[in-house]
Amino acid sequence: MLELRLKSRFHYIAWLWVAVLAIPTSCGCIAPSSPRQEPIQLLAVADEQHVRSGETVDNTPSKLFAPPPMEEPTTAPVIAGVPVDLELEPTSNACSESIPQTALFGKLLQDQQQFYSSDSLLMLGSGFAAGSIVANTSLDGAIQRHFRTSVLGAESDEWYHTFHASKELGNGMYTLPVFASAWITAELFPDSELAATMGQWGGRSLRGFAVGAPPVIGLQLLTGGSRPYESPHGSLWKPFNDNNGVSGHSFMGSLPFITAAKMADTRTEKLLWYSASLLAPLSRANDNDHYPSQVALGWWMAYLAATAVEHSDNASQGWTISPYATKESTGLMTEVRF
Repeated sequence: MLELRLKSRFHYIAWLWVAVLAIPTSCGCIAPSSPRQEPIQLLAVADEQHVRSGETVDNTPSKLFAPPPMEEPTTAPVIAGVPVDLELEPTSNACSESIPQTALFGKLLQDQQQFYSSDSLLMLGSGFAAGSIVANTSLDGAIQRHFRTSVLGAESDEWYHTFHASKELGNGMYTLPVFASAWITAELFPDSELAATMGQWGGRSLRGFAVGAPPVIGLQLLTGGSRPYESPHGSLWKPFNDNNGVSGHSFMGSLPFITAAKMADTRTEKLLWYSASLLAPLSRANDNDHYPSQVALGWWMAYLAATAVEHSDNASQGWTISPYATKESTGLMTEVRF
């Protein structure tokens, strides 16, 4: 038993760190060159054009960054005589996103607002409405018996041991340190794109836990469902009668993979991450520790928490800032998209 438990924990740690290292690849965040070289290349091209035309180039700061003549209207600033488009638009690229410590409280507040928004609450209510139908009828027990009969009746015990090992993916004693270490890596190596992506994944997973764990605990008590072997009531909802109506292991074990899925770029990558998010939930049904409705609701809570964090990070991306210049004035123009 001890050997199996240790093996499960090693599998767990390996799974999560494979996820951490694979996320940058799936997000397309490994770039061969540094963006700091772009201004030098721009000025070099501009100087070369002027040299070919026989013009002299004044590279003093006052000339390089001087505004265009007021009598000549233009729509963009001029650097070394060449119009340059400096339109700035936020991007959703995972490499450019990190979570500064000073902004953490604001992010957590936005996460709460997104989780308890009308759209999120509607999805939450819909999920629990479907779960109540399964939990308070004979469907829960029938699905549980069929699943366990199929697994235990297999030709070998590999399926059972594989699903059982995935239980540790939902153990917060190991999950939270992995999230935190991935986040801290980005703080220690701010110039590394790989570390930035790992940090974004770790930070989002931590925030997903912070926004999702309290309602999971509350709904566990509110539903009052029991484990398959605990009570004659079984999966029936009896408010405050028990605290297993929502699987906590399913929530914790699926959250990091759902977060990775939302960071992935392609449908294939998203499908792989979402498939991996089912490992911990299946282990709870495999071990007869939770009914299918309880497992599904734990996964659903993780999905809603990860979605709230994603919406919080993307809430401010519908705007642009661009320079403008006319005969009368020069300045910056802000555009907000609804």
